[in-house]
Amino acid sequence: MDTAFWTGLWLLSGSCLVILTLPGTLALLFVSLGGVLSRLKIRSLSLLPVEQQPQALRIAVIVPAHNEESLIQRCLVSLLACERVAQEGIIVIADNCTDATAERARAVGVRVLERHDERQRGKGHALAFAFTQLLTEQWDAYAVIDADTVVEPNFLAACSRLLAAGADAVQARYLVR
Repeated sequence: MDTAFWTGLWLLSGSCLVILTLPGTLALLFVSLGGVLSRLKIRSLSLLPVEQQPQALRIAVIVPAHNEESLIQRCLVSLLACERVAQEGIIVIADNCTDATAERARAVGVRVLERHDERQRGKGHALAFAFTQLLTEQWDAYAVIDADTVVEPNFLAACSRLLAAGADAVQARYLVR
């Protein structure tokens, strides 16, 4: 067989591979561009002078907890150290606890809702219980924080700024200590 045949076969197979990988390549390009553009938008919001910053939102922080007496206070102290936090805006859902989680949370001075229902266990039921009560109150947004979490002091201010700027939701980075 001559070289023209092999060259043609090589070009044909290369073209097929390009066509097959094109949708994935374009999807990756759009995701990458979206990430870069959103970072630019976030940076531009954080560089606004204080008088031009969007209005702070009232955010209720919901902390579902099941037998977290050893960690709950550390979490709550970090939340209370946040900018723009109201003590009544931190709500611990002591869910089917058999330890001192509720008492330790009350000792810090936050609101505690206790739930006891052995048939419906788990975080989803605890959150449904919380939202049933909290949706009647005047909150602009809700944040759900695990009881073993420690947040940075700017956590709520950053969430408020992003939501006020038009974000539908905010997902924070969650790192293990």
